[in-house]
Amino acid sequence: ARDGHRRIGDHLGLARDLDPMGTLFFVRGPADSALAIFTEALAFYRDKGYLRGQAGGLTNIGNIHLDEGRLDSAHFYFSAGLDVLERLADDAARATQLARIGQIYQQQDDIEAALVAYREALSIHQAQEKVASQAETLDRMARIFFQQGRLDSALSAYQSAFALYRRYDSHPGKRAQALDHIGDVHLYQGRLDSALSAFEAALEIYVAHGHPRGRAVQSSKIGQVLQKQGRLDEAIETHRVALALYREFDLYAEGATQLDYIGHLYFRQGKIDEALASFENALHVFTQAGNRQGEAAQLSNIGNIYFEQGRLDEALKAFGDALHVFQLIGHRQGEAQSLGNIGLVYRRKGEQAQALEALQQARAAYAEIGVRSEGRRTVEEAIGAIEGR
Repeated sequence: ARDGHRRIGDHLGLARDLDPMGTLFFVRGPADSALAIFTEALAFYRDKGYLRGQAGGLTNIGNIHLDEGRLDSAHFYFSAGLDVLERLADDAARATQLARIGQIYQQQDDIEAALVAYREALSIHQAQEKVASQAETLDRMARIFFQQGRLDSALSAYQSAFALYRRYDSHPGKRAQALDHIGDVHLYQGRLDSALSAFEAALEIYVAHGHPRGRAVQSSKIGQVLQKQGRLDEAIETHRVALALYREFDLYAEGATQLDYIGHLYFRQGKIDEALASFENALHVFTQAGNRQGEAAQLSNIGNIYFEQGRLDEALKAFGDALHVFQLIGHRQGEAQSLGNIGLVYRRKGEQAQALEALQQARAAYAEIGVRSEGRRTVEEAIGAIEGR
């Protein structure tokens, strides 16, 4: 068919034959072949002045650049496609293209430009009463607002998205995710009852539609709210539910995180042996999974238990092991915390020179990364006490 189009000079027919070939290479690779085919098709569409084909060709080329991580090139082609769509007065396609451009701006951290693109797309979707597209655009905007700390705007956008998802009876996962995000905002703002209600509503959807991973995520978040409300036994049981669900699907790191939560809850209850056992289990899982940051965090937790129990040599070893791992992965805040912990152990042992050396190293590390935390204040107070200030 392509040879026939070439013989009779049917460039438009040839371009239309090239498009599915380009799509096939885009899906299966190599990307360079897809790019060459779409570029050839675009040239034919331009030769014939076929605007619809030009808009599609520019978008196809933009998608390849986006998939390959060439954001500036993707933006160039999407913007060129947008110009053609404006000439065609195709508002629905314009809105879709604006969403693509907004996503590129987001990846480039040009947040305000992303919001401008999303707002224009939303306006078109609203004029055309496209409920699903409105919901998805509001969801994208809400995520930006949340990252910016504009929590009231984020909450409003998430709530509007949820209402729209419910109105057009979307896939239940989208409704549940919107409720999950609403709960996150409430939790961040300290509205624990509202957060709990949102997470429980999301959990109900996941249970009803047989989504075990969603159940695990919501159970974990409900446990975090219960912990903040002081309902520690309920929080432990809820995290145990999440732990069982994660284990069912071999999601070991996520399960170890539940063990970490449970360990801290036991520690708050004064159940030191149970806390230590939970942290040791978490350490084993994180180590087996090759999660070095999780490994270091559990070593720190275990060191804290030993410190509380007065097992100072064991605490010193655990904090030293944590320091080693944090140094290996370049986690400067973890290094600072570990050095501070080591200094506090030496101080309790009465070895003031070693304590001061470690504490001063911790102070330097905290100053380098510019973190102001409870750990940094503890380090400063300990240095002052040793130096007699």
